This record gives sequence, structure tokens and C-alpha cells, in this order.
Amino acid sequence: MERGTPAILHFRKLLSLLFFFFYFSQISDAQQTVRLQLKWYHQFQFAGYYAAIEKGYYKKAGLNVQLLEAKEGKDATNSVLQGQAEFGVGTSDLLLLRTQQKPVVVLAVIFQHSPLILLTRKDPSIQSLHDLQKRPVMIEPGSAELFAYLRRIGGDEFAACLPETSLQGAESTAERLRSETASLKLVSGQGKFQLTISIGAIQVGQEESFNDALQRVDSALYQAKTAGRNQVVIMS
Repeated sequence: MERGTPAILHFRKLLSLLFFFFYFSQISDAQQTVRLQLKWYHQFQFAGYYAAIEKGYYKKAGLNVQLLEAKEGKDATNSVLQGQAEFGVGTSDLLLLRTQQKPVVVLAVIFQHSPLILLTRKDPSIQSLHDLQKRPVMIEPGSAELFAYLRRIGGDEFAACLPETSLQGAESTAERLRSETASLKLVSGQGKFQLTISIGAIQVGQEESFNDALQRVDSALYQAKTAGRNQVVIMS
């Protein structure tokens, strides 16, 4: 019995050790499940996520990542805001949502420059963006940078503050500025040309934030542009 006792004790120690390793392994294998909402159907665009799953990068970090395919009419950002996914593939619209106090955070910028482009068929009448005026253009949702670019094509934008001025006074000033600019006689090396301006004006409320006021006046300016340019739009 004395010679067998050490073997029994060793067996018990070995059993405890195996149990410890098994228990530790169970803890290590426990992973946090997170959902990543894609912004489109499964395709090569999201190859990086597929590769990370296959290579076990997420698993090594303790994550069980579920890729959620986009559905028609479903926005990836809204899925995150509504708690249907922990992460989402977003666009530059996140900057606009942030200014609207939406609780979104940019974790990584995959593209340092916008990948969006405008394509047209080969047409002699279309040589620049200016030639797209009054033509239908199809733009996918989530293309804020394209809308911003098209809004600003054709000239520079700036804002001016008129302290202690009523909305009627601002309208009178804007209209005079528009009229006098349009009446200028300008000549370049290519001949005569006309310079026009579009103006949007608002009266800032006492409790209105700077960002809210900027959005309203930008909306008024956009209405002036879409009305045919060389216009003044007052937004109360």
C-alpha cells in the first residue's frame, strides 16, 4: 500500500491539473459575439472582413464576428443606432450625423480619399461638371461628399454676419448685392462674361447653436442655387 500511495496521489494531482487546463481552455475559448452591419450585399468590397474571419484574427482577439448583409432600404448606421448591430460600415455621412448630435464614432478611416466618382457616357456636350446642369444625375445614398461637391461647383462660398440687422434688412442688402454683381461688365481673354451670386439668408435665434444656424443658412443657399442661381432666398 505504501508503494501504491504515491501513484494514487500523482494520479489525483494529474487529474486536477487536467481539469484546470480544461477549465482554463473553456474560459479562453469564450468569445464576445459582435455584429458588423455591411452597407451592401456580400461581395469583394468586404474581402478584408472575410479574410480576417478565415485567418482567425478576430478569434484571437476574443471576438466572434457576425457579418450582417445589407437589405434594401436599410441603412447600416441606423442599424447601429437602433441596437441591431454593434458596428457598421459607414460613409462620410457620419460627419453630418455627428453634427446632429447622433451618438456615432468613427473607429477607422479605410479610405484616405473618397472612392466615389461620377461617370457619363461619351457625349461631346458633356465636357465638365458644369455641363450636367439641368440633367438628371443618379447618386447612391450615403454620398455626402458628392452632394457637397456639386453644391459648391462654379464658385466659392462664404458666410457674412450682419449684427443688429432685421431679416428684412438682410434681404434688402442681399438683393442689392446680387443685383449690382449681375450688372458688372466683365471681360477676359475669352471675351465677355457675367458673374452672378446666389444668397441664402436667415435670422439667427437667441438659443440657436452655430451649427444649427449654419445648416439653415446652407439650406437657404441651396434653394437659391436650385431655383436657377442668381437668386436670394430668405428662410425665416
